[in-house]
Amino acid sequence: MNNRTLKLSLQSDISDDFCNLLKEYEVGYKPEPVSRKINSDRMCYGLPGDFDAKEIIIAIIQSKPIWTTIGTAIAAFSFRHSKKSIIIEKDGFKFKATGMSQDELARSLEGATKLLITTSSPKD
Repeated sequence: MNNRTLKLSLQSDISDDFCNLLKEYEVGYKPEPVSRKINSDRMCYGLPGDFDAKEIIIAIIQSKPIWTTIGTAIAAFSFRHSKKSIIIEKDGFKFKATGMSQDELARSLEGATKLLITTSSPKD
């Protein structure tokens, strides 16, 4: 098996909640190196709270279980934020994750190297 990494970018306002779900599902992650001053009191991975997007790196082993686990975390996040639409951009391809099952999410995420997770309110 080959070790790979997944770069995950999150909106500032959802990053704490999503990082807590990664911890809950035992998905390890680390901060993306940042050349700016880091405020260690903010964010679960040490990035200041005033950034537009947060980035974390997930070291993954090329296997199906990791995609199931990440899909489960995204599905749980979607359930917790049921009044918002969850939009995922996988390696440049956008799709709406809201309403997808954990298995559908896992299949859709498989093989990703870069994910961007955003939310939108029904008004947007």
